Amino acid sequence: MMTAKTIVVFRKELRDAFRDRSTIFSVLVLPLVVYPAMFIGMGLLIGQQRQDEERRTVRVAVSGPRDQGLLDLLRNDPKIAIVEPAEPRRLLESGEIHAALEFQPVRADKRLALSLLYDQANRSSVVAKERVAKLIDARRHRLVAERVMAKGLDTLMLAPLTAEYKNVASARKMGGFVMGMILPYMIVLLICVGAVHTAIDITAGEKERRTIETLLVSDISRKEIVVGKLLATVTIGMITAAMGLVSLGLTAVSGISILSARQSAPISLSFSPGAMAFSYLTLIPTAILLSSAMLLIGSFARSVREGNAYASYFMMAIIMLAMVSITPMEPSPGLFLVPVLNTALCQKELLMGIVNWGHIGPAVLTTGLLAALAFVFAVAFFQREEVLFRS
Repeated sequence: MMTAKTIVVFRKELRDAFRDRSTIFSVLVLPLVVYPAMFIGMGLLIGQQRQDEERRTVRVAVSGPRDQGLLDLLRNDPKIAIVEPAEPRRLLESGEIHAALEFQPVRADKRLALSLLYDQANRSSVVAKERVAKLIDARRHRLVAERVMAKGLDTLMLAPLTAEYKNVASARKMGGFVMGMILPYMIVLLICVGAVHTAIDITAGEKERRTIETLLVSDISRKEIVVGKLLATVTIGMITAAMGLVSLGLTAVSGISILSARQSAPISLSFSPGAMAFSYLTLIPTAILLSSAMLLIGSFARSVREGNAYASYFMMAIIMLAMVSITPMEPSPGLFLVPVLNTALCQKELLMGIVNWGHIGPAVLTTGLLAALAFVFAVAFFQREEVLFRS
């Protein structure tokens, strides 16, 4: 299948692709500049938001018969301002206060009852709820201890056991976990971004430029033409993925990206070259599948505009599949038979240092079979001129 004529088509398509500024943008500028800027910007934004929340003073309305102990805890917190408005619920809905603490009359069994009102759609209100809830728990424990002591009992009976929770995951494994949450999705997306423009341009674009006829009447077979175009599309997609791996890796190591902005546990984002190379190789079947599908779409389309429209719907489906890998779940074996998703899930495991051939094997086999099927259809479309040149 790999002949000298195939190489000629491959080199011609690759040369033409890199003459196009939009290809340079999608292959180099987008993964090396735009995505890192976006990730760093989001990381800075989240970090700034966390600092603002820690410094923010929230307004809490208090009403009803007070518990002096809890009221003292609230007043002693420098980040909580106590107010006593006439209509706390209305002010809470309007955002003038952040939470409303309503004390109820003490019950006959001497139990203290209260209600904490907050607005889940308001981040400041959620912060206020979290702070007040901690003080309510502290007051609850204090009341229990006082009543136990009043009975002449030892307060140690309130803590019959102590529990300590330790994360045994290494910093490197945590780094793989953090990267695995979003990197596989981004890599699949980058392959699509790199392949879609090239595939549509060398099929539907050649129809518009009236250059495809010259190629078809040459002594190169239709299969060799498709193989050459497929190699060029896969190459562009894999280069884009490689650039994405490098840029996103450097962005994550910077420590200010969204990949590490919310992490409290120590993480290490260093990976061995062998692991990264193996991870990169597992992307090839998916790159061939996506590129073959894009060539199929471009061959069917009458124009670049129509091809891009079809490709956008196809990419939406790919993005939805890849996004499933972001969710924290224990994937079932059946998910490794789903194209695109299986690659993202395998990438996620590999980034965590897990090499499960029971997952990699079915994923590569399924994706490879679908890629071969898509390639067969692409060749068939090039064989049928009523489809290739449909009006």
